[in-house]
Amino acid sequence: MAFVSDHQRIDKGFGPARSDWVLPPDSRELQQRLIDGWAQAAAEIAPTQAATIDGWRSRGLAHVAANRSHVIVGHEDLAAWLPSGRTWRVAFSPATRP
Repeated sequence: MAFVSDHQRIDKGFGPARSDWVLPPDSRELQQRLIDGWAQAAAEIAPTQAATIDGWRSRGLAHVAANRSHVIVGHEDLAAWLPSGRTWRVAFSPATRP
């Protein structure tokens, strides 16, 4: 869905790289979570398209439930090293703290 692709292109602060994730039909729980998350992301980008997004979500979940869904997620990774003697410091906001 184009809305999901739009959401994926938003810079989330991690930078680019590329490796695809392949999810076969027996990875139902992960596929369900991805579809739900993608639908939520799409709704954030295009709230006026909620009915269309919900229909897409329902069809996707039906394919997963029927064991007919094979998902390939185009994915980019980034590997980075700090200069010698430097440390990485991560700050979490209360909403994102693990």
